[in-house]
Amino acid sequence: MNKLSENWITEHTLDFEYKKYVLLAWLQNVEQHFKMIQLYPSLGELVNHYRNACGLRNGKLNLENNFPKEIKGIDREKFRLMTEPVLQNDQIMQDIEKILDFSIPRFENSLKGGTELYDEVESGIEVFPIGITPIYKNEGYVLLRESTNNTRVYQYQVSIFESAESKWRALRTAFVSNHTNSFTVTYESIKTDLIHTNETLPNPAVFAAESRKPIPVDETFLPLVKRLLIRRIAA
Repeated sequence: MNKLSENWITEHTLDFEYKKYVLLAWLQNVEQHFKMIQLYPSLGELVNHYRNACGLRNGKLNLENNFPKEIKGIDREKFRLMTEPVLQNDQIMQDIEKILDFSIPRFENSLKGGTELYDEVESGIEVFPIGITPIYKNEGYVLLRESTNNTRVYQYQVSIFESAESKWRALRTAFVSNHTNSFTVTYESIKTDLIHTNETLPNPAVFAAESRKPIPVDETFLPLVKRLLIRRIAA
C-alpha cells in the first residue's frame, strides 16, 4: 500500500478493524521509507493526514458544541439550566470518533520520528554560494553534489504568492545536466559553462549543496535543499 486516500476515514466503510488494518499498513510503509532516508512524499502526506484527522475531530466537537440544545430542567443548587444536545452522538459519529482516537496518536508518533529524521538530515546539508551572488537571487542554479563522482545541476525559480493574511515563497526546479567531478570540473567551471550556455541568465545566482552523508536525491536531498535555499534567499 503506497498511498493513503485523503478520505480514508469516511470512505467505503466505517468498520474499525478494517480502518486499523488500512492505517497500520500505510504507516508501516512510511516507516520503511524513513529507514531508507526517503522523506518525501511520505512526510508531507503524513502531515496532511494528521491535520485532516485533527480537523475532523475539531469539526465534530464544534458541531456538537454549537448545535441547538433542548432544556431538560433546572439545577436549583447551581442556579443554571440543564440542557441536552438535540444532535445525538449516533453510531456513525461514534465509529468516526473511535477511528480518530486510534489514528491520531499513531500519526503523532510517526511524525515525531519523521521530523527527528528531517532535522538530522537537514543539519548535515550545507548550501553556499559559488562566486559573487548578484542582488537578484530569485532565479539561478543549484548544484547538488550527489556523490564524490557526480554533481547534478538544476535551474531554479522563486515564485512569490500573496494573500490578505500572508506572503510566502515557492521554489520550482528543473533538471539541467549531470557533471562528473574531477580536478578540471569544479563548481566554478560548471557555473562558467552555464553562463555561456544560457544567455538569458548572464549573471545568475549559483549555489552548491553538499550532504555529509549519502542520501536519496529525489526523495530527500533536493526537497530539503529547496527549503534551505528559499530560507537563504528570503533572508
